[in-house]
Amino acid sequence: MNSFLSLLQFGTPLALLGLISLPIIWWLLRFTPPKPKQIKFPPIRILLGLPTQEETPDKTPWWLLLLRLGLAALLIFAVAQPFLQPKGTDVLPTGHRLIVVDDGWASAQTWTQKRDFLLQVLEQTRNESVPVTLVGTAPVAGAVGDIKQPAREALDRARLMKPSPLPTDRLALAEKLKSADIKDVASVIWLSDGTDAKSAEDFAKALNAIAPLRVYASSQQDLPLALAPLVFEGTDIKISALRNPAGPGSASLKAIATNGRTLTDLPVDFGSATEKQVTLNLPTALRNEISAIAIDGQEHAGARQLFDDRWRRRTVALQSGQSNVAGQLLLAPLHYVKRGLEPYAELYEPQSDAELSALMDAGLSMLVLADVGAISEEQTQKLNPWIERGGVLLRFAGPRLAAAT
Repeated sequence: MNSFLSLLQFGTPLALLGLISLPIIWWLLRFTPPKPKQIKFPPIRILLGLPTQEETPDKTPWWLLLLRLGLAALLIFAVAQPFLQPKGTDVLPTGHRLIVVDDGWASAQTWTQKRDFLLQVLEQTRNESVPVTLVGTAPVAGAVGDIKQPAREALDRARLMKPSPLPTDRLALAEKLKSADIKDVASVIWLSDGTDAKSAEDFAKALNAIAPLRVYASSQQDLPLALAPLVFEGTDIKISALRNPAGPGSASLKAIATNGRTLTDLPVDFGSATEKQVTLNLPTALRNEISAIAIDGQEHAGARQLFDDRWRRRTVALQSGQSNVAGQLLLAPLHYVKRGLEPYAELYEPQSDAELSALMDAGLSMLVLADVGAISEEQTQKLNPWIERGGVLLRFAGPRLAAAT
């Protein structure tokens, strides 16, 4: 209770003088009209025997009196605009304040709490009628400059602030603040995202050189989980999940398709480690549908890895117009084509038109014909629609192709 009262502040403290009027209100509420004078009138004796239909008390009940006084006190407190002062800010020096906010991807997980705290600090600054400089640590173009402004304008900016998908660049901001030569700063408040990022100590020293520094950071349990860059080994996708030592001990990864559905879930159990690698192995058709891999429940850029065409493993069919030369692998028509495509695609060698048609229907990406002569009319009728849908036909010249033309 004492800690709550110590944080309670009022935007209009003079309105509390209205509490002095509570005794007057109490007297008015207890005031009752004088008793009526009794006049002897014979017909009244007739009325004495009638039952009383309504009774009016000559005194206000204590509970009703207390309720009315409570309502009056609440009205006075509402006019005084009470608010909770953030812990630790009650001892900040009065004067120009520099407020630095970590607004990189690591702040997105707890951005709502961080923004609410920032708004409370700015509300207090506005009530004290002191100027403020509000800056973020996410990289932005241009210099900082001496952007001293009233707290009311900073409040409008703070309500529109959003976390950036980029990592913070604290040291670059420190250089900008140093070159801007911001003057008359009485105190510095740093709303940290709780991560070190190999810059926290140096950044804190730079801020403390400007003015006395106060740091507010998220608890370690609220720090975000993240994904390291993905590693592709053949058909396997190696995924490394990262966490703070005091963070959650488990997580769930999900592979998201281009249409938004979840293809698969991968549980991650960190144990006592801060990094855990899991392997995702899907059929080629499903793997090519993946648009992103994300950590379930983590809504920030560091918990999502996006896929593009570079990571999709294509299917390629190979056909040759001649059989391999016995004992002479280097002279085989498809030898070098296979060597060039194997690291990046799944290769098939259909032995019949039926097998080739089945591959086309399954989403074949490329068909390579090595010195195949004339293509029959039946094959042409199958190839043309497939090419129109985006399939790629690659032909290598040779004696048979030359003879066919």
